Order: sequence, then C-alpha cells, then structure tokens
Amino acid sequence: MKKSLLLILLSSIFVMKGISQEICLRDTVYFYKFVPGTDFKEVTNRIINTYDDNANHIIHLKQKWNTSTDSWDNDRKINNSHDENNNVSLQSLLTWNHSTHSWDNYSKDHYSYDGNNLLLEKKRQMWRANINSWENSIVYFYAYDDNNNEIEEIFQTWDTETVSWKNYRKSNLLYENNYVIQNRVMLWHPITNEWVNYLQTSYFYDANNNMTKLLYQDWGGVWMNTYREVSTYDENNNRTEWLYQTHGTNSWNTRHRIISTYDENNQEMTRLAQKNNSGSWENEQRNSFAYDDNSNLIKMTKRDWVPMTNSWGSTKMTTYTYDHNNQPTEMLIQQWSMNDNWWEQVEKHVYAYNESGYLLVYDFYKNWNDWEQYYAFHTQEEHFYNCYATTGIATTFEASFSVYPNPAKEFINIQTEQRGIYVIYDFLGRKVKTFEVESTSTKQINVHDLLPGIYMIKAEGEEGFRKLVIQ
Repeated sequence: MKKSLLLILLSSIFVMKGISQEICLRDTVYFYKFVPGTDFKEVTNRIINTYDDNANHIIHLKQKWNTSTDSWDNDRKINNSHDENNNVSLQSLLTWNHSTHSWDNYSKDHYSYDGNNLLLEKKRQMWRANINSWENSIVYFYAYDDNNNEIEEIFQTWDTETVSWKNYRKSNLLYENNYVIQNRVMLWHPITNEWVNYLQTSYFYDANNNMTKLLYQDWGGVWMNTYREVSTYDENNNRTEWLYQTHGTNSWNTRHRIISTYDENNQEMTRLAQKNNSGSWENEQRNSFAYDDNSNLIKMTKRDWVPMTNSWGSTKMTTYTYDHNNQPTEMLIQQWSMNDNWWEQVEKHVYAYNESGYLLVYDFYKNWNDWEQYYAFHTQEEHFYNCYATTGIATTFEASFSVYPNPAKEFINIQTEQRGIYVIYDFLGRKVKTFEVESTSTKQINVHDLLPGIYMIKAEGEEGFRKLVIQ
C-alpha cells in the first residue's frame, strides 16, 4: 500500500477540462515521533484505509508499532457498509483483543435515509460480552420540510429494565425563507408521559439576512429570557460589533462586547474585546490581522490587557505562509517575552502537498528548548494515496459569490449577486445539498448535517466553485 512520493506526485495531476479529474483517496497514514534534538524518527502508529469501487470508505484500521517485536499490533477498526446511494448504512467499531488475538465487537451505528439522502434515523448498539449479544443504546430520529431543512430531532435512550426505547430530548426548528428562526428543545417527562419545554433559541436577521440577534430562553412555566447575543453590521455586511447581554429583573445588562474593523477588501483588521465593569468598558484582549495579495491571513497578533498596570501585556503572534495554490505550508506561533525582550517559540505546524493539493506530510512542533535551539516535541504524519480518474468537480475557477464563515460548523452565508440554484458537492463530485438563492444579497444555509470534510459549492450555470471546509 505504501507508494513512493514521486509516483504520487506524478499520478495526482487533475484533468481540468469539464468536470473530469483524478481523485486521490488516502490509503495509509504513518505517524512518527522524533527523538528530541535529532532528525531520527520512530514510527508509532499507522492508519490503513480501504475503499470499494465507488470510492466509499469501507475499512479504517489503526495499528500501533510494537518496539518489542518490531511488528504492527492491531488496535481498532471501523467497518462501513453503504446503501445503493453510497450513504453509510452501518458503521461498526471493533477493538483488538491481545489475549485472544482477535477482534472484539464494541459498537455499531445503523443509518437510514429518505429519498433525498437525508438522514432519518441513527441507532447505536453496544456489544455486551456478558450476554454475548448486541444491546440497544441510543437512537436519533430526524424530520425535514419540503426545502430539506431539518425541522425535528428526537433523541431516545434504551431502557434495559423495560427493554424498550424511552424518549429523552426533542428539538423542533422553525424556518422563514429557509433561515432558522427558532430552535425549541423539550425534555420527556416520565411521570406525565409528555414533552415539556426546556430551552429555546430564537434567531433574528436584518434585510440582508445577517444574523442580528440570538435570544436564549429557559422554560419556567413561561419563556424566561436568560441571555442574548446582538450583532451590528456595516454596509458591506461585516460584523462591526457583538454584544453579550444577560437578562436581569426587568432589563438587559451588557457584559461583554467585541468591536471589529475592516479594510477596503472587507478583511477584518482589528478585533477588540472588552467587558463591562460597573458601567464602564475595560479592555480584555486585542487582535490585529494582516493579509497577502490573495487575501490569505499571514499574521495574527493577540495582546491581553493587564489591569494591574493598566496597559497591554505580552503579545502572541501567529504567522502563516502559503504555497502557489494558497494552501498553508507553515503556521508559527510565538510569544513575546517581556523579561527577555524577544520572541519565544511556542509551536509550529508545517504542511507539504503534492501538485494536486493533497496533504503529504504534516509536522507538529512544540516545547521549544531555547538553550539548545530546538523543539523538544516533534511528531510527523506521512500520507499516501491511491489515485485514479473519475468524474468529479474541477477546482480551477473561482466563483463570483463568497462563502463565510469558512471553515463552518452549523451555518454558512452565501453572499452573491446571482439568483438561482446552488449545489454543494463532496470531494467525489456527488451532490450532497441543493438550495435556491432568491435575492442578490446574503443567504444563510444550514450545513450541520454535512460530515466534516472538504466540499465545493457551485452556482448552476456558472463555472466557478468555492471550497468549503466543514469542521
């Protein structure tokens, strides 16, 4: 499985015409730890991935290097099964039993989907060695509206005494123009056998669909305000102020605020965090940012406020470098020493890629030894791939619309001047989400149902793509 880096570099070139390209699937990852102060590295672990003919990930095997026997010991394994639409239908986790030299069952998750490949149910079972069988553990149920927005999630746990599922928590979401405006969480009352309100989050937007307020409420017979987040934006939809407020007896009390400034390219330049102390604002933290000509962040500095001296304290600086594809090649974190009056090394991350942008080597450094001038802790990952031609998505053209935040977890905002249908593709070129943008402003899209990874967003009728990273 392990191939030479040269072969990978030569065989990983994208075919940029149309939407045909060569895809590389991560085959094996080797993990190393360096002897402090030397270039000598010792292998510690490896991960071996196996795929089916549809490039679905079917086996994830982790092994540890045994220095006593100079051989690999199995550690754990994940087996995936897929349905006819290449959705994961069963995921099993097994652990290696060193006494019996065999795999022991640990857990398995069952997945089911609707006709739009939206997840409807996820059920987990745990292996019980004492009874030598599987036992239900937890289950989630999901429901969606006609626009594929999630409108309900029900969480149940398994009751071993009654041998049945018991309701535990339910979330109901409301939307307006495909923007979530309310998320209500309820808990199951086992005595009255009904759902009772627990907490509620309400979302508010301006005319440009920027989220201007998040309101959090607890249930106590009526909905009671607890705290809220209030955001203000400029004419370019950049958030200039964020307020954190708690609710008192009859009014809102502002506790913290963040003030941001931007340059002519709408890139955040400064960020000032302050707290409210008896009606006056006190500094907490100040960040400043710098960018290159490709809008890549190249420097971020952070300073903390020292109340005792009434001044800004030591500075932490993070610098970034990029390759010709605008992929990060190094991230260096340094701390300014007020006593020694120099920059102290904190940690460093180094990345190397092949010509197609696939990560080949990742080095992580920390625990700088200033006397000997080296990092005492240094680990490395080597990534190896199987590459083949497929029908996927090209990445040569940059789209006219913008996407933020990116990376994202729950929501993304599409800022565009083009109405129409937009599609999110996974790295194999498969459609995973489709939505419509009705106006030439900003539209918020719920992406919490997407698995962590790299995706591409495309407007139908436009050649360009935007890369999206889901964390």
